[in-house]
Order: sequence, then C-alpha cells, then structure tokens
Amino acid sequence: MRMLVGGVRCAVSASPIPGTESPKRLEENANAVNVNLSSAEIAELDNAIAPNAVHGSRYPDRMMALITR
Repeated sequence: MRMLVGGVRCAVSASPIPGTESPKRLEENANAVNVNLSSAEIAELDNAIAPNAVHGSRYPDRMMALITR
C-alpha cells in the first residue's frame, strides 16, 4: 500500500488499525492523516525494516485451508 504524505506519493507502507473500541482512540487514529513527515523521516521509516524481513504465510497451512475455500 502506498500513502500520500503532504500530497506526495511515497513508499511508506501503512495499515489500518482494526479493533478500535473507544472514540478517543478512533479520533487519534483518524488524526494520523494530519502528520507531516520530512523526506529524511520517510527515508528512515523506509529503511527501518528490510524489504524481505517479513515472509511466509499469515497462518499455518491447515488454517489457510479453512479460509481460502
């Protein structure tokens, strides 16, 4: 997923945060769109995790069989 930062497309990955239960936390999460990152901060985030650091299936094969019908 790509996101916009200050109107510029960047390679920072973003994920929604499911399970927000309180209005206060929902407001905090929604206000994340107001965060402005510098080019240096974006570069730091891009380099924080190696591109191939995450690998493998989300669930064990027997569980994947139950959800990919």
